[in-house]
Amino acid sequence: MSKVIDQKENFNANFGSVFRSSGIFYCPRNLKTTLSVMNYFKEKNFTDVAGVITKRSLSGKLNTRETFDFSQSNVKNFVFSGADEFAVEIEFFSNKNLRIPYAAIMAFYESKDCVSVIHNYGRNHSLYELEEGTALLNGRETCWFVSDSSRLSVNEFLAVFHNGHTETPAQDFKCKVTQTGKQDILIEGKMPKLSPFETYKFKLHEILNGFVEKIGTDAVWFRLEFESESSFPRLLLIEKSSDGEFHVTHSDLDYELLQTNSVSDGVGYTKIPNIMRKFREPILEIDPGYSQDAKIVISTNVDDKVSLGNGGYCHLEKINTISFNELNGKLPSRIHCALSGFFKEDSMVPFRSCLGIVHKERPPKHTHWLPFYLKYMPTVEFTVYDEIYQSIPSIIEVKFKVYSPNNLQIFECNIAYQSLEDVPLTFPLSSIISETGAEIETDEPYYVLINSNYGGFFVFVSHTSNQSLSIEHTF
Repeated sequence: MSKVIDQKENFNANFGSVFRSSGIFYCPRNLKTTLSVMNYFKEKNFTDVAGVITKRSLSGKLNTRETFDFSQSNVKNFVFSGADEFAVEIEFFSNKNLRIPYAAIMAFYESKDCVSVIHNYGRNHSLYELEEGTALLNGRETCWFVSDSSRLSVNEFLAVFHNGHTETPAQDFKCKVTQTGKQDILIEGKMPKLSPFETYKFKLHEILNGFVEKIGTDAVWFRLEFESESSFPRLLLIEKSSDGEFHVTHSDLDYELLQTNSVSDGVGYTKIPNIMRKFREPILEIDPGYSQDAKIVISTNVDDKVSLGNGGYCHLEKINTISFNELNGKLPSRIHCALSGFFKEDSMVPFRSCLGIVHKERPPKHTHWLPFYLKYMPTVEFTVYDEIYQSIPSIIEVKFKVYSPNNLQIFECNIAYQSLEDVPLTFPLSSIISETGAEIETDEPYYVLINSNYGGFFVFVSHTSNQSLSIEHTF
């Protein structure tokens, strides 16, 4: 059995000596991919970094490598497009402890009609982590969710894994198919030997060959088990329709197989951003990847308590709060949830945004930063966890700072609200641009940093195109 993954250590950024922070991204063919990062190292920890960006073929072969820094601008955007597909690694190095080994990088995936935004999901572990035994190499990944199994026969589903700097031997992998109230289906498959830095795609239609008819007509989770030798095994999840719609999200750790700590006599909450009420079939998906011993009961602001089996979901038309209790008083400290829905009535691919629960052991969060791309009409979505963070200032002060990819100038404004109820939960990001007087000179991502004297806000940013919505939590 693997060691317990202590969420308190994650909350406190106790990752040991970190002088390298990084991320790896898949760049599909025939889509525009923009990898975007703000110099949060300087803003948060007054630390200088040097950057390295490496482009590799999917086989792992080195294509190009360049260095960069933030001496001329606070934001760096790296744009890739064309008929080839490849992987890009971005690394940051410092002579000071960076504290967190996964870098806060965002990816914008764009087509003519769709946009999908995701934060860093994969990375190559450092030699320190491998030698000290702190690297997570057991690929036990869940959150590969399909809200309606009928889409399995019409859309394409991929899970993308980036191998690290060592060869990974050929192996058998397992795919567990989970549906609420039904017996799990276990499928075994073959994973080939992977060269250093090779990118591998799990193709769901190949995995399910001969098994589709055994899957019931309802929501379904696919949960993968495999081994990594040197990279963090989180996966990029892609759903594509035949007419070009697509969306990306990421997998997460399956705590039914991995261990994590619990919160004694704790209650967890998930708050729903207001924007979810605008779309077709909005749901909160609750992943089955938690301990089998946990007896989870959920309730909402409009419904009575419901016991969870192996996963579940809530329709969100009238819901703004979901609470989680564990009947034995041992609430799992990590329960995966995701917002999902369809942007339009005729949409074939839903949007999806991963999040979790908030409980008393999660520290207050005063600083948030997010990318925005003005051509996609971004909105900022606040949620408020006043059940947990009950120390509420008499005046709520919020500072907004705008960072540019073109220069080092920072535009900012301060807004004071007379009460927590006065804080708008949804507002267009263009209004913040106007308040700060920021100059948006180029058609590319910029960043906003939000700082508040109240620690109970959790914030999202949305982007919309002709055919899609993307909503992502902030850093």
